[in-house]
Amino acid sequence: MESLNSQKLILPITGMTCSACVLHVENAIKSIEGVSSVVVNLAVEDASVEFNPGSQPQTIEILNAIKEAGYDTKTENTSVDIIGMTCSACVLHVENAIKNIPSVLNVSVNLATDQAYIEHLDTAHFLEEVNKNVSEAGYSIITTVNNDYRKYNNALLDVEWKLYIAICVALLTFVLSMQAIFSWAPSHFQNPYILWALSTPVQFWCASQFYRGAWNALKHRTSNMNTLIALGTSVAYFYSMASILMPNLISGDEVHFHTSNMIIALVLLGRYLESRTKGNTSKSLRKLIALQPRTANVLKGNIEEIVPIDQVMVEDVIVVRPGESIPVDGLIIEGYSTVDESMISGESLPVDKTVESNVFGATINQQGVLIIRTTKPNSQTVLANIVRLVREAQGSKASIQHTVDIISSYFVPIIISLSLITLITWMIVGPAPIVTNALMNMTAVLIIACPCALGLATPTAIIAGIGKGAENGILIKGAEALERLQHADTVIFDKTGSLTLGLLEVVEVHPISIPEQQLVSLACSAEISSEHPIGKAIVDYAKKQKVDFVYPDKFEYLPGQGVSAKVDSKQIIIGNHYMMNQSLYDVSDLQTTWEVSSSKGQTAVFVTMDDQLIGMISLADSLRPEANATIEWIKTRNKEVLMLTGDNQITANTIAQQLGITNVIAEASPEQKIATVKNLQDKNKIVAMIGDGINDAPALNQADVGIAISTGSEIALESADIVITHNNLLDVQKSFELSRVTIQIIKQNLFWAFFYNTALIPIAAGVLYPLFSDGSVPVSLNFLIGEFGFLNPIMAASAMAISSVTVISNSLRLQRWRI
Repeated sequence: MESLNSQKLILPITGMTCSACVLHVENAIKSIEGVSSVVVNLAVEDASVEFNPGSQPQTIEILNAIKEAGYDTKTENTSVDIIGMTCSACVLHVENAIKNIPSVLNVSVNLATDQAYIEHLDTAHFLEEVNKNVSEAGYSIITTVNNDYRKYNNALLDVEWKLYIAICVALLTFVLSMQAIFSWAPSHFQNPYILWALSTPVQFWCASQFYRGAWNALKHRTSNMNTLIALGTSVAYFYSMASILMPNLISGDEVHFHTSNMIIALVLLGRYLESRTKGNTSKSLRKLIALQPRTANVLKGNIEEIVPIDQVMVEDVIVVRPGESIPVDGLIIEGYSTVDESMISGESLPVDKTVESNVFGATINQQGVLIIRTTKPNSQTVLANIVRLVREAQGSKASIQHTVDIISSYFVPIIISLSLITLITWMIVGPAPIVTNALMNMTAVLIIACPCALGLATPTAIIAGIGKGAENGILIKGAEALERLQHADTVIFDKTGSLTLGLLEVVEVHPISIPEQQLVSLACSAEISSEHPIGKAIVDYAKKQKVDFVYPDKFEYLPGQGVSAKVDSKQIIIGNHYMMNQSLYDVSDLQTTWEVSSSKGQTAVFVTMDDQLIGMISLADSLRPEANATIEWIKTRNKEVLMLTGDNQITANTIAQQLGITNVIAEASPEQKIATVKNLQDKNKIVAMIGDGINDAPALNQADVGIAISTGSEIALESADIVITHNNLLDVQKSFELSRVTIQIIKQNLFWAFFYNTALIPIAAGVLYPLFSDGSVPVSLNFLIGEFGFLNPIMAASAMAISSVTVISNSLRLQRWRI
């Protein structure tokens, strides 16, 4: 964005080639309500959009209009660290501040990670705008770097010294103030002026962050957890100060500096423990990042140089010796070795690698020296993509979190109102000393309320759950996918590559009128460009048989049916039985052979040349050894299982019978797969689909939760909500269990947070007074609830600190949970 004026938006436009395009884009943008003028510049490929005064820029609507006109815009994802957030109310304030930037499309702020994840237009000065808006809301930003330790260490260092001083002063003033308990304390140190002098640095230096946060919130007519702490401690401090300076106006001779000191010390202790435990929730992500070597041995001429990994470029040649981690994704150009890829694929056995084999960063070279040519920059390696995916997923929000954030935004004003009602009530009906009891009850109400626990209840569990999945080869792309999975009542499996190993092999070749070798040559030539498992199997078979082949002049993939190719001026079509019937090919000569192959669970494809049938190729696949156990486990959870495949009905029924699946839909095109999922959703079914092929991608995207096995295509992986990287169907079962346990912990956290506030706020307000109005509280409970049942503000601060740490610790149980 070229200007910080909120009424002007600069949009980067892609796809324009001429002045006619300029006119199309201008007309598309002008059709949006509120747009006053549009200037599209073909040379710099952008559109300057101005809005009517007072109108809200409709960025999403403008983008949709541009896309409908046949053009597109450049978008980016940016994450920034937010400094100063303490509760869910802060989250909502920051989100609203960032949303006010016209170029922002979507924003998610996470209290547990102290980060904002922003999808926005690729415009200039974007970070300056974010910084401006966030600063005006009373917070600050720093751009995110990969060192996740940094911000937690900074948070700890910021709190540590203040915490140490606050604890020392709090304990000292507590001992000096409790003469009845600590009679051994020197009486000359119990002078109220000494207590005042000791307490002032704690109040205004140790607690400075609370005042700063409260003041920033007040400037923007909002409130947050800092507001409650600043008010609560100020009441105790200034009341004590007034007791010293104006003893004739304040009834009672007690000062309560120890109360404000203990509250500040306990809150700081809670923040300190919170920072430590919040850092632990991202431990799984840091483990992934730690897999990446920091340097690489780059071969320049005949000389090796140790180069930082971020400076390694595509095409650089890397030397990797036995026992070293491979630093890059690349291609072996010299050497032979075995490589441990367990950290990426989950495969426990080392994989043989030779010249032209692909290798991946963070895997471990075991035997020989490898010379590798880098094929991807460090930011785009398999490991980097996994780290990016996990980080973005951990920053996403479950649907329930949005509700919690809204509740928390009203929570603080309600608590302030309750504290004032408490003050007025006990000033009217309270026992002596009236002012002291009324103010201490008000302080207890302000301090005990804990919107922080509410704000941390969901994100800490999501971070821990997604991190635990990543450790076990289950990449969950967002909180909502994790949330939806536990509710799925219908599970759809594709056959090839999901229920089977996806390792198709040609088992029989049935030529008609031409030699078998020629049939295989034509089929291989037609399929050489295919990414489908059937095509790859045919090509592998031809190479093993040492059959000659040529590259086709034209190739077309026919989703759900087969392929069409032009080979040496001949039109070659390879397709399934459904395609042959739809295209009215006569396959009667091979019908019986096809039925026999299908009854064995084999997949058969027909080959035609210039519209004449010339043969059939049968392929076999093996069931995954864990398929039966997975299907049985899902059934025992009262979930409906369905097999949806493009293969023929006979083959599909044979495989389904072996697995005990009764619901089978066969010969399904990609469109029919989508329609099947939609039909189930229309019946209020929540659908999880497991697949791995190109045909599955649209259906995976349509399902409520799409789960992709990592042997599948990149298209399917991009369409899925959950990616199984270890190529094991049992991980589907683990995904369901991880979802169940994570959501269970979220519910426990929310219950604890709501119960804590619901139960303890009334006690802090004095609801127990009618039971103990005669001063009959047992001596053993005096420190907790005094003589009349009024909660000690120090205990309120302790409970508040404990609540947040309890919620985070409960979430951390996920890290110890064995999937």
